[in-house]
Amino acid sequence: MPDYRYELRRGDEVIATGHFSREQPLDVGERITIGARAGIVRDVAPVLGERELRLVVQLTRDLDTWLQRRVAVRGASTTVSCFRGRAERE
Repeated sequence: MPDYRYELRRGDEVIATGHFSREQPLDVGERITIGARAGIVRDVAPVLGERELRLVVQLTRDLDTWLQRRVAVRGASTTVSCFRGRAERE
C-alpha cells in the first residue's frame, strides 16, 4: 500500500498539502479526488530518505489555465508529454 505526501496545485501555486495511503499505486495522468477537490496526477516521485511518494495533483478546473500557460512557456509537445498524452478537459 503506497503512502503519499501530496500537493494540490492551482497553476504553479500549491494550495494544499497532506498525507494519505491508497491500496493501488497512482500513475501520471490518472484522475483523483482528494477531499472535495478533483484533479489529475501530474507527478509521482520518491522522497529521499522517506517511505512516502511525492504526489503532485493539478486541480482539473484549473487545468485549462495551467495547460495554456505551459504551452506558452514550453511548447505544446511538452504539455502533452507531461500527461503522457492523456490531457483531457472536463
